[in-house]
Amino acid sequence: ITISGGSVTAYSHDDGSGIGGGSRGNDSRGNGSYITISGGSVKAYSEGYGSGIGGGDKGNGSYIAISDGSVTAYSTQHGSGIGGGYNGNGSGITISGGSVTAYSERNGSGIGGGYKGNGSNITISGGSVAAHSKWFGSGIGGGREGNGSNITISGGSVIAYSNGFGSGIGGGAEGNGSGITISGGLVKAYSHDDGSGIGGGCEGNGSDITISGGSVTA
Repeated sequence: ITISGGSVTAYSHDDGSGIGGGSRGNDSRGNGSYITISGGSVKAYSEGYGSGIGGGDKGNGSYIAISDGSVTAYSTQHGSGIGGGYNGNGSGITISGGSVTAYSERNGSGIGGGYKGNGSNITISGGSVAAHSKWFGSGIGGGREGNGSNITISGGSVIAYSNGFGSGIGGGAEGNGSGITISGGLVKAYSHDDGSGIGGGCEGNGSDITISGGSVTA
């Protein structure tokens, strides 16, 4: 799936993603991968267990690249804003430019895994990024009960926020955060309740975290 311009609004009323995979059920389908956005205005919503952009219910979201444009991705239930749906992982997510807002209303991460899903191999090198989980997921990383690993930020402006028990960057509630590297950019990472700013969520561990540059508030 490639979007390079125009105005796009994509909406799932049930358990599919806004852009990406449909509801998986007990099938092998439901994944959303190789999604590229390089311009335009994009709004993607799921009102069920899917992600805004990425996997549907029980589906993974992978190889998602955003280099420009205005992107808003939203899940009202257990999916991530960008990444995995419920019980789905988010991996291979790259943001190098544009304005990106990613939000999970319940248990998913803003960017990364859905509820019970991991977020890994997430790279931000530019752009303006706001990633928010309202309940139990991380801002960037794992959803509730999910780990966040191999997260790299080298540039851009990044605000990552968990309103409940997940980390700002790293693990969701009951999830670990590891392999997190920040070498540049303006980064603000917060957890409102019991999670770390950067590292593990509530009841989770944080390890292998390196900060070598940029402006970081956590």
